[in-house]
Amino acid sequence: MNKQGGSTPKTGSVDPFGPQQFERDASPALRAAIDALSGKPAASALRDVVVRLCEARWLTPRDIATILKRKDVSQLSEKHLAALVKDRKLERRYPRNQAHPSQAYRTIRKPAG
Repeated sequence: MNKQGGSTPKTGSVDPFGPQQFERDASPALRAAIDALSGKPAASALRDVVVRLCEARWLTPRDIATILKRKDVSQLSEKHLAALVKDRKLERRYPRNQAHPSQAYRTIRKPAG
């Protein structure tokens, strides 16, 4: 417990940014890009949106799938998130343990300049 009576977050816990907060905070442009992904979108379009989603904070594969209205979390992870990590567009929160139960992804920030 912290001084205010609330619980202290665990070290290394994923930032709380689930679909509910996304509904409040997402820009109209990002919402439009997600809405354009209906059906079976091109891999490049889906990956571009994932990179944009992960710019703000760490997101779990389940959060990303929920926001993008995708049912198959494992396909998203294996086909798209792994490719974005390999292309150095996303980074894993736990790079040494790909199967970590709290695994999350964020966009790799490029140095200014």
